[in-house]
Amino acid sequence: MRKNFIKGLALALALCMGIVGCGSNSSSSEQSSNAPASTEAGSDEGTEGTEGTEGTSGSETDDLYPAYDFGGITLTLLNGNDLGSRNPAGTEDEFQKEERQEWLDYIQDKYNVVLEFVDSPASQWEETPQEIVNAYTAGKPLADVMDVYYNWIFPLIANGVIADMTDLFEGDDTYQESHVLEMLGGTWGICSAIAGEGLYYNADMIKAAGMEYTPAEMFDMGMWDYDSFYEYLVQLKSNMAEDEYPLFVAPYYWSLFASAANGVHMMDDETGQLNYLNDAYLETMEFIQRLVNEGLAAIPDMDESGGYNNWGYPGNTFDAGVTVAMAHRAAWQAAGLVDKFELGYVPYPWGSNVTIDESKVGESGAYLTLSDNYESSYYDGQVITFTKGVEEKADLMQLTSMMAELMKWDNFLSVNEGASIEPASWLETDTIDSDLYLFARGREHLELYNSIDLEFTIAFNGPVYGNQSIRSVMQSAYNADMALMVEAGYADESLFNPVEVEE
Repeated sequence: MRKNFIKGLALALALCMGIVGCGSNSSSSEQSSNAPASTEAGSDEGTEGTEGTEGTSGSETDDLYPAYDFGGITLTLLNGNDLGSRNPAGTEDEFQKEERQEWLDYIQDKYNVVLEFVDSPASQWEETPQEIVNAYTAGKPLADVMDVYYNWIFPLIANGVIADMTDLFEGDDTYQESHVLEMLGGTWGICSAIAGEGLYYNADMIKAAGMEYTPAEMFDMGMWDYDSFYEYLVQLKSNMAEDEYPLFVAPYYWSLFASAANGVHMMDDETGQLNYLNDAYLETMEFIQRLVNEGLAAIPDMDESGGYNNWGYPGNTFDAGVTVAMAHRAAWQAAGLVDKFELGYVPYPWGSNVTIDESKVGESGAYLTLSDNYESSYYDGQVITFTKGVEEKADLMQLTSMMAELMKWDNFLSVNEGASIEPASWLETDTIDSDLYLFARGREHLELYNSIDLEFTIAFNGPVYGNQSIRSVMQSAYNADMALMVEAGYADESLFNPVEVEE
């Protein structure tokens, strides 16, 4: 399901043949980096929040994956991300090492192939795409097979590093559509969303503050609209110390996630129109500014560079069980908190752009009547890609099948439709929190805005923390950023009507 906007991205990428200038948008300086723990090569566990399945044995998967014979060829696998968690040398735990080796041996024997893990020379995780491009353009590709994050896809495609499998996947229904990455005008392989982000709360702090209901119970009863959310935070704050806060969410994350919960995306997927001036988006941003102004949401300390410490602050506070009662966390971050305090989960609140059956409000299950435009966001994932030239060694679709089995991505197959969303192991089962986690996962939308490789001018920290006019800041940013979108070919010029910036 390729949109006109996506085709525009591909056209622009064809003109962008150097990695310089093809990084993430400038708003990333205000983001709190969300690189998962498993990005380190050979981490002990796969990325929390990615969809997959564990524990399948060879005998159980033989019927799912044909035993293609690759004739003893050697394939190199880039050691890192979830793929690195299949590397026996990537763990010091002897039980895990043995378990991984047995699984690797089974795959190699079944497919008559030699799989060798190779490390990236990058000293920092974020430098990996640059190293991949450098090696490829020098004629010495790092690896035949790579587990690539969506946010890396621009420079890899722009420099012709990875194989476009559009024709191969055409008419093939082996994999669920949601697990085949169609992006930037091409099809790049089978993929797994890095999802499960949202608002996590410290239930111990909530109870200590004497709150009648937990955030999850409030959402369950349909009482998590902006007005109810605000009143909840006011009551919670009144029972906290002066230096404690009900909430912390970095403004950029609020923009990505809270806007979807209010039925609007930062960017229209089909046209490339930026929604900075959409009434629902402005309402969303003005609401977080109000929470900050009234001391209901924390302002982080400053980091060594003089910027707001959006990344470190929730780790130093919420994750430590102090200061902040509720914060945006990724699934992999939340998974590390289960032994520290009683952890709860609640989706984002909604504003006036989302409706609910008012006759059900106050009853358990009222949230199930939320309008269809209530969504949760995710902005990244990972895809198993093949470096161009690998098709000369073996059939790419056959290799895809082998890699799906190696990764234990059985739930991505069409025969297992509906089985890919699993309960969060870090949340107590049979609770409303766990139910809401699955509800939010079922309403997820890929926010492509985060992957656009332009130097956007939009600022989030200044308006929210500095009490600047949200509307005027967004008007100015819209004029500049839409001009960039049109110039890059990502949006049609007919969509762009510059607006007057209010004083």
